[in-house]
Amino acid sequence: MNNDIFRNAQQALREGDRQRARDLMTRLLRENKENPEYWFWMSAMVDTRKEQVYCLQQALKLEPEHAGARRGLVWFGALSAETVSPAAPPDVHWQVTVAAEAERKRPPLVSLRGALALGAGGLLLAALLWWGVFGGGQRSLSPPPTVTLVALTDTPSPVPSRTATPRITLTPTPLTPTPLAMILQATYTPTPLYVNTPHAVSEAYQVGINAFRRGEWEKARGYWQQVVEAQPEAADVWYLIGETYRLEENYTAALDAYAQALKVNPDFAPAYLGRARALRAARPSEDVTQWLEEAVALDPALGEAYLELGRYWLEQADTVQASAALTQALELMPDSPLPYLYRAQLALHNGNTAAALQAARKAHQRDLLLLPAYLTLGQAYLLDGQAQSALPLLDTYTRFVPNDPQGWLALAQALYATGAQPQDTLAALAEALALDERLTSAYLLQGSLYLQQEAAQEAVNAFVQARRLDKTSFEASFGLGRALYLSGRLAEANTQMSVSADLAEDTAQLAQVYYWQAQIQEDLQRKRDAEATWEALLALPKADVSPEWRTQAAEHLRALRATATPTATRTPTATRTPTPAP
Repeated sequence: MNNDIFRNAQQALREGDRQRARDLMTRLLRENKENPEYWFWMSAMVDTRKEQVYCLQQALKLEPEHAGARRGLVWFGALSAETVSPAAPPDVHWQVTVAAEAERKRPPLVSLRGALALGAGGLLLAALLWWGVFGGGQRSLSPPPTVTLVALTDTPSPVPSRTATPRITLTPTPLTPTPLAMILQATYTPTPLYVNTPHAVSEAYQVGINAFRRGEWEKARGYWQQVVEAQPEAADVWYLIGETYRLEENYTAALDAYAQALKVNPDFAPAYLGRARALRAARPSEDVTQWLEEAVALDPALGEAYLELGRYWLEQADTVQASAALTQALELMPDSPLPYLYRAQLALHNGNTAAALQAARKAHQRDLLLLPAYLTLGQAYLLDGQAQSALPLLDTYTRFVPNDPQGWLALAQALYATGAQPQDTLAALAEALALDERLTSAYLLQGSLYLQQEAAQEAVNAFVQARRLDKTSFEASFGLGRALYLSGRLAEANTQMSVSADLAEDTAQLAQVYYWQAQIQEDLQRKRDAEATWEALLALPKADVSPEWRTQAAEHLRALRATATPTATRTPTATRTPTPAP
C-alpha cells in the first residue's frame, strides 16, 4: 500500500500537482519518518529553501551515503562540492521559491544563533512555524483568528431559545501549504467535523466551507453569496461571509455582513461575537462588552465570546472580570490553548510567576504552533529567573513575529540575563525601539549596556529618553546621574543624584545613590558634602549596603578627615564694661 502511495506521490510531482504530491508524501512520513527516500522526495514538494535543505539533511542523516541527498545539499550550497562526485542535478527538480519575508535580514545577532544550537528539533520547529498557521504577523495578544462555524438552515431560522448555537470551531490555515507542519503530532487544531443541514444549495455551502478551510476567503465568500441569494434569511451564512471579510481585515464589510445576519435573526449569538471582534480589530480602544455580553446571554455555551471578554478585560487591566471570563472560557473550551494563554498573561500581569508558568506551559503543550505562547512562556521564564529557558522560545517568537516590540524587548532581556554579547542585546533593543519608541524598559536596558561599555554619551541619550517617558522612574534618574558622571559632567551628575534620592523607593536604592554621589562630590572638591554622604550611607541598614561599600565608605571617610583643614576657632573679643561715674 505504501509503495503505491509513494509511486502516486512521485507521479503527481512529475505531473506538476505538487499539492497532491505533498499530501501523499506527508501521509508516508507520518507513518515512517525513518525512510530516507521519503525525505528526499519531500524536498521537492516543499516551498522554501530552508524546508528543502532540512528534508535533504534528514535523508542524509538516515542514509549517509545517499547520493541524491548529497547532490541536493551541494545544489543548495549547504554541503561542500568536494564531498560528492560530479553529476547532473537529480530529476526531482527542486523549485526554490523563497518568500521575501523568509529571507528578510535579521539584526546582527551574531553570537546568539550559534549559542542557541537548537539542533534538528529546532530546525523542524522553525520550518513548521514559518509556514504554519500564523504567518508571522500576530501580536502577543492576537493568536491565529478563531472562527465559529455554524450549520446552515434550509428554512428561515426560528427565534432560538437560550441554548447553545450549533457551531464548529476552526483555526483557518493560510494560502501557503504547510506540509511539514502535518508531520508534527502534537497540535491543538484537529480536523473539524462539519454539521450540514440539507438545503437547496448545500453543494455551494460545502464548497465554501472547504475553501474557507484552505484560507481562500474570497473563494469561500463567492460560494456563500450564492447561498444567500437563494436563502437571504440564512443568518449563519451571512455571519460566515462576515468572517471572510474580517480575516481579510476588511472590517467595514465584515460589520455590514454581521449586521445583515442580525437583521435576519436578532438573536443569532455568533454575529454579536463577530461584530465585537471586528470592532476591536478596527478600533482597539472600542468598548465591545455590550456585544460580547449579548452573545453569551443568547448562547451561554459560546466559549469564544467568554474568551474575547477575558481578553478585553485583560487589556483593560481589570483582573477580576478577566479572571471570571477566562474561567468560563476554560470550562467551555478545556482542550483549547487560548484560555490557558490568556490566564498566563493575566498571571504575568499580577506578578504570579508560578501560575504564569503553569498556564503558559499548558498553552504551549496544547498547540506547539501557537506563537503567542512562545512569548508568554518566555516572559514567564524571565520572571522566574530562568533566562536560559526563555531564550530559545523568544528567539523563535521574534523570528516569526518580527513586528512585535514586546517580543524583541523580552529577547533582549533574556540575552542580557544570559551574558550574551552586548551587540546582540543592543541589536534586539534597536528592533524593539524601531517598532515602539515608548518602551521605557528598552531605554533603561540600553543605557545600562552603554554604561558597561563606558559609552558615556550613548548612555546619557538612552536614560534621557527613559526619563522623558517616565519622570518618576528611579532607574531612569539614577542611570542618567551615572551617565553624566561618566561623561565628566560632575555638577549635573550631582544634581541628578539628589533628584534620584527623592525618587528612591527603598533604602537599597538610596544606598546606590549615596555610594555614587559621595564619589561625585569628592571629585567636585566638596569634601564636607562627600563626608556627610558617606556617613549617610553607613547609617543605612546593613542589609542594604554591601560589605565592600561599607569598607570603601570607611576608607574614604578616614582620607577626608585626615586631609581636612582645621577651621580656626574664633576668639571672642573682650568688651569693655563702662565704669559707672562716681
